[in-house]
Amino acid sequence: MKFSHPQNPRAVQIESLKTEQQHLLLLQEHHLRWMKDADNPRIATRHEEMVNLFIRAEAQLRFLLKDLEAQLNKE
Repeated sequence: MKFSHPQNPRAVQIESLKTEQQHLLLLQEHHLRWMKDADNPRIATRHEEMVNLFIRAEAQLRFLLKDLEAQLNKE
């Protein structure tokens, strides 16, 4: 009989955040494309604001992942 060991909660959190990071990058790409294709400057500006938000959020995720991975490596 094979027993699985429970996965480290920190490792699960890191994997989840990496998935979240991939989704943010995908959203950023979509809004960037939509910004470039927009005929209306006001709509293009809204897409640009979204791109900037995703850039900032992804940067924060990178910092968080770096810290969490460092903590996991110490455990």
